[in-house]
Amino acid sequence: MASFSNQDCYLRDEKLSSDPHVEHDAITEDCKGGDNVPTVAQKSGLSQIAQQVHLPAKRHVRLPVEVWEKVIDILACEFPSYCDLWKYGVVCRDWYPRCQFHVRRSVPIGTKQHVYRLTKSMKVMRQRTSPMKHVTFLGLNITPLGPFAASMAHKLPEIEELTLRGSTWISGPLHENTFMYIHVTFRQITRLVLDSITLPNLTTLGRLIYSLPSLSSLSCCRLYLRTRKFVSGTVYPRPDFGLKLLALSHIGADILEFFYTILLASKVEQLALDNLVGSGSNLCAVLEKLMGMAQASLTHFTFSYFNGILSWEEHPLNLAVASKMRVITLMLGSDEFAKSSGWIAEFLSRAFPSTLHEVKIIIWRYLPSGAETEALLKALNSEENDYARVDQVLSEARYPAIKSVIFELDMRAKPSVETVSSDAWSEFISTRFPKLQTQGVIEAGVNEPYKWTDTPRRVVPIARSPLHSMLSQTLHSMGYLALLLSASLLRPILGVRAQAQDQYGQGQHVLQPAQKEFASQTLEDTKIRYVLDSGVCETTPGVSQMSGYVDIGANMSMWFWFFESRNQPETAPFTLWLNGGPGCSSMIALLQENGPCFVNPDNSTTYINPYSWNNISNMIYIDQPIGSGFSYGTIDVNSTFSAAPEIWKAFQILFESDEFEKYQSREFIFATESYGGHYGPGFVTYFDEQNAKITNGTIEGELINISALMINNGWFDPLIQNKAYVDFAKYAPGYGQLQNDTVIEQVTRAFYEPEGCQAQLIDCSKAGNSSESNTICKDADDYCLDKVLTPSLGDRNEYDLRQKAPGYFPPSYYERFLQDPVVMKRIGAEVEYQQCSDVVEAEFGKTGDDARSLLPELSVLANSGLKLLIWAGDADINCNWIGCHASVLAMDWYGNETLHNTPFVEMMIHGRTIGAIQNVDNFTFARIYEAGHEVPAFQPEASLEIFSQVIKMEPLHSVP
Repeated sequence: MASFSNQDCYLRDEKLSSDPHVEHDAITEDCKGGDNVPTVAQKSGLSQIAQQVHLPAKRHVRLPVEVWEKVIDILACEFPSYCDLWKYGVVCRDWYPRCQFHVRRSVPIGTKQHVYRLTKSMKVMRQRTSPMKHVTFLGLNITPLGPFAASMAHKLPEIEELTLRGSTWISGPLHENTFMYIHVTFRQITRLVLDSITLPNLTTLGRLIYSLPSLSSLSCCRLYLRTRKFVSGTVYPRPDFGLKLLALSHIGADILEFFYTILLASKVEQLALDNLVGSGSNLCAVLEKLMGMAQASLTHFTFSYFNGILSWEEHPLNLAVASKMRVITLMLGSDEFAKSSGWIAEFLSRAFPSTLHEVKIIIWRYLPSGAETEALLKALNSEENDYARVDQVLSEARYPAIKSVIFELDMRAKPSVETVSSDAWSEFISTRFPKLQTQGVIEAGVNEPYKWTDTPRRVVPIARSPLHSMLSQTLHSMGYLALLLSASLLRPILGVRAQAQDQYGQGQHVLQPAQKEFASQTLEDTKIRYVLDSGVCETTPGVSQMSGYVDIGANMSMWFWFFESRNQPETAPFTLWLNGGPGCSSMIALLQENGPCFVNPDNSTTYINPYSWNNISNMIYIDQPIGSGFSYGTIDVNSTFSAAPEIWKAFQILFESDEFEKYQSREFIFATESYGGHYGPGFVTYFDEQNAKITNGTIEGELINISALMINNGWFDPLIQNKAYVDFAKYAPGYGQLQNDTVIEQVTRAFYEPEGCQAQLIDCSKAGNSSESNTICKDADDYCLDKVLTPSLGDRNEYDLRQKAPGYFPPSYYERFLQDPVVMKRIGAEVEYQQCSDVVEAEFGKTGDDARSLLPELSVLANSGLKLLIWAGDADINCNWIGCHASVLAMDWYGNETLHNTPFVEMMIHGRTIGAIQNVDNFTFARIYEAGHEVPAFQPEASLEIFSQVIKMEPLHSVP
């Protein structure tokens, strides 16, 4: 007899009482060993078990886990339509949800319990949830959406569709962060279906839509709003938003107006409308505005004219605003068609004639009985029909591009009901539209009769395309609109997802960009090697890029990636971005914060960042010191000041080269973060010293004139900022006390006690640059890190206190992307990418560089009149804003007293408060609300606006 443990699984009928177990020894023996789907030889025994799912049973079937898994596989294979399988799985180790996920591609979620069950089951057995492609929220409210998004962050890479149906959006405790969680969890979603849901307001609708960056299909049916008032500035349009299909059913003019206001339809190619609600004149006016917004992209327009809802006589819709219209589809009931052929002619006469390729008219009718068939024939033969006028309009010379006029008869008939034959329909159409028949553009089609259902089916064959696949998944949810959508897409359009799949050449032949080279005429062993316009990341037409290496010496290759400004590159400033560490790659900022693109959850494709800093500046990102990111070779730096000459040397060759010479005279913005609190003051100070030597003739070289220095969440002064760890743990403004009293007492003691963190850092400062200073400073840094910072973090993410360690946002998809050999080859990378170098960090650690203050250098720069911005996300713990602010208050410069007496003023962008600022002459400090360590990742629009004001040399200020 087979032995069973407490992990055995049971197959039972829910309604029956517990009876003795029946053990199936032979089947158990047949299926032992392995998790694969059973072979044909094994199937016979397992099928007997599978069949028992369908039969009333007065006993339980007891099976080991591995056998139960195979039963599930058999059921999924032999009974794919049997969706109640999960009801029988009252089993161990969460098999209830696993059974459900295995059979269903669509996962319904109605309660928080479903969320927790899903989370747990994914941890137990990931492969059982792999078929999931569609998540649906059902029920009375959508409260679980926030917890679901938060718990599923980075766990659902294959989900393609999100549906909210029959639900009410209730603002819960997670409401303020819900859209950030949705953005992280569902950023790969391409289809969003909103069906019969109630929302608090239009702002919620807009923020939900724009939190899905990959969205290309939006279907809305019966949206209800508690309040219809929309406050301008609460929803921010995304210039890169690539919505291709917009399908609206039972929607009023207010929502259409809202979509126009938030620029939703600017790139829409397919617009489908069904049963719009409201007066004809208002709807037409808003529709024309919406179509005018999409005039450069709109090619397909589908419309269902039911019950005379739209009064075209008062305000006929003018389709001429869509200058690229190619296909128009109209769908009418047979009775409406009988009365509306004159209106159809008027409607079509307003299409833009030079581009219209196809007109399709669908006439439909339910045929539950022979009487309805007779009514159909009567309607088609009615004298009210003005077929001649339609024939005249569509055959006129003003339609030079028209290729086909299609009349489709769609009969939803029971099998026993007689229907119109295809030949009869073709003959009928050819005789009613003789001019079109003569031109050879007319087509007639009849849907084959099919089994009676309440939902129309798609009957016209459509060439398969990525966008079509996307559309076909949403048709079932939109009722009549489903038929409209399917009927209109006779010409396949390339979808966004398909472009992404072949974005960098996987599966197709791609020409590798040629590598170029420039050798310095003045510096030995110095040259640049780069690839021009690789096509990776920055895909904006006409925007150039370069990526490659600056060889600053023998076996010393420093990686750079340059992007031309998207706007006026010939006059735009030049900006250097450096990440911190020490030893961390600047590709972090490029692909997580402010670069031209971000990486999708598939780790292999990218999408455009609308708030990229190269919107307004030429940008260069450099991995330094050697050993960071893609840089490689001899590592010979161990401090901020020993690293400065290498980055200076890199710019000597860059500005000497033909490619970069033109940028030397531009405004040069030095932007950095984190350990950039050391790099920024140290490097700019070194640049100024070298400039002075070049000017007085001591050395020869290229001048590097920094016009502005930006440092966000910087590490400036270890004594001040380690104290800030203690203060921040006690009370983080806006977030409260971060750690319990016991931990706070512990870190307070570790900082203030004799031989504690404060005392050791003071000893480090006194040691200066003496021979023993390295050991003193290293010991101080190690002690403070271990005794003050680490316990003050607790289980929080050190870069965003709102997240638990290790954190999930911003996501790290870019790491595997940069390690892809195809991507590496295209951009010219020669070694495997590493985000941060332990070797570099260890070298800096040997000198205790982290424990040394750069405030003296920062003070000198502030006194020099250099434009200086110190800004910090207020949710960061590591380089928290309290420590950053205390550091700048300690600067020794002419504006110190004024800064102390300058109150914070809130900064607003388009009506939204994004932070608090202090301006004193050339200096600005800014606290950025609701942002972590990487400010541009959390507040992209605000960061771009702040960057713009720095470029203009303006004090930070609000923008109406």
